[in-house]
Amino acid sequence: MTAVTWDAAAKSANITLSGGDLVATGDGANNYLNCKSTSYQSSGKLYAEITCTAIGAFGSGWVGIGNSSASILNGNYVGETNDGYSYTEAGNKNHTSSGAYGA
Repeated sequence: MTAVTWDAAAKSANITLSGGDLVATGDGANNYLNCKSTSYQSSGKLYAEITCTAIGAFGSGWVGIGNSSASILNGNYVGETNDGYSYTEAGNKNHTSSGAYGA
């Protein structure tokens, strides 16, 4: 199986990739910095590990999962449309911009 990394061609301009594209670092000043992966899977077992080490000036950190159609650039975020879900550091779920708590 090929290792999945962050996609340098599908990221916000203010994100720097390092560590063989396994580490995505934002500039700490902009909102909704996003990055897609290099591979997509639509079925079967999925596993991902994300570690947030700092929260930027916006004051919150979100982690999301979306399909290949999820629009993450130009100020959009995963979970804003039907194409994905995201969770905030407070445990709120976002899907089609709703902020319902929990899973």
